[in-house]
Amino acid sequence: MVAMPGLPATRSEGIECVYTSTSRSMEIQPDPDISGIGMVISFLVTAWLVVGLIVVYYAIYYNPHLRPRDQSGGDPDEFRANPFDLCLYRAKDTSSRMIRSILMSSARMIGQAEILTNLFGNSRFGPATGAGFVRIITALSDVQLFTGLSLVIGGFSTAQNGMLGYHWKMITRLAWFSTLTHLAALSTWNRSLHHISVKQVLRLILMSCLAIMLVTAIMVTADTGFDDDYYAVCYMRVPRTIFNIANPDALSSAILIVSNILIRLCKMRRITPKSTFTMAKTRVILLVRQLLAWFCIHLQKASLRVNLFVILVFLQPLVGFMMYLEITMHLISSTAFEIYWLATASAWGTIRLLALRSKGPSGEDDWSFGQILPLAMFIAPVFIVLDNLGISAADHGSPPAADAADELSRSPVTPPRQYFVWSEESIISNNTLPMRRLLYVERLSLRNTYI
Repeated sequence: MVAMPGLPATRSEGIECVYTSTSRSMEIQPDPDISGIGMVISFLVTAWLVVGLIVVYYAIYYNPHLRPRDQSGGDPDEFRANPFDLCLYRAKDTSSRMIRSILMSSARMIGQAEILTNLFGNSRFGPATGAGFVRIITALSDVQLFTGLSLVIGGFSTAQNGMLGYHWKMITRLAWFSTLTHLAALSTWNRSLHHISVKQVLRLILMSCLAIMLVTAIMVTADTGFDDDYYAVCYMRVPRTIFNIANPDALSSAILIVSNILIRLCKMRRITPKSTFTMAKTRVILLVRQLLAWFCIHLQKASLRVNLFVILVFLQPLVGFMMYLEITMHLISSTAFEIYWLATASAWGTIRLLALRSKGPSGEDDWSFGQILPLAMFIAPVFIVLDNLGISAADHGSPPAADAADELSRSPVTPPRQYFVWSEESIISNNTLPMRRLLYVERLSLRNTYI
């Protein structure tokens, strides 16, 4: 291969890298150990199984009223259920009662009410089964974590042997599902990670290592000149003669991984306290209060037209912005939004993976020993699912006293609403139009709610 003038070729362990040659393309050979059909099915099925289990867990067992474990003996005012999760929980509870009532009425009409009574009375949708779901999700995410680490480490170690860009992209997109699965598990760990154990710390460390290596591998493909039919190691050298990071696909993948890891770590109170959000919100509210107080004091001397102009142009947009900010923060911090992101990211990753594999060689669709082995390893998590569901169903009939006490200590809490008390006596005492507007602003937008 001949390099373009002014751009000399580089060499690394026998691999010559030419960055601006049109004749450097080479045939992509099938590598079933990386992009075989067994590997792809194993990663996809495991990831979607975890996402499906989390959706079932949220739809059936998730209760936003329950305090996290580290707040079971604290001040009730320190915990408030997320309004979006609470709204969905009430809708689910109302619809389930309606369906149960309709079924019971129909059963009474045909004389089979006793069967449904026994069925509902021995329902397995209890705390023990919910804990079994958490164990299942944790086990599946651990399997994906170690497989993803092995895949990425193997990719970095064999890149010097002439791995092509196609297989490098396949490694990053398969490892994407490993990271996604473990992030999905964090959605169910948020209530149990407040008392962090050694195993959980080890999981977080390994997940962080996987995320760092995956982001590094993705940024290799961020170069607009990255080709599927050329050596991937040629894009890992620093410094490079030509390097243009402008691939939106790779950049968006890296940003999604980093941002979602940071968001989930910030939701763990022991790592980043929840008071950080409350403190930031309180500072903004205090600043807006001072601004509104200044407006109201000076508007008392102005005419009615000036008052209306300031209210319509400044105060109402400010109130709307504060309400929009509050709603957005509640939406982002809700568990429902996390599950929505997981489903969206899973669909996006699946489309990207299948689109890349459609460009690969046909030999990767052959079923060989290396493709049957990943599917055989997938059977172990299936037994974990059945085993944990069986244990949960057996334990649900007579929960131990410790679990009952723990459930009682995390009983629903609905603290009273708290409002700011205005200290400006001159403002409170006046019954002018700006003053009434200011009190209206306080009750609508400047509540001391918790995120």
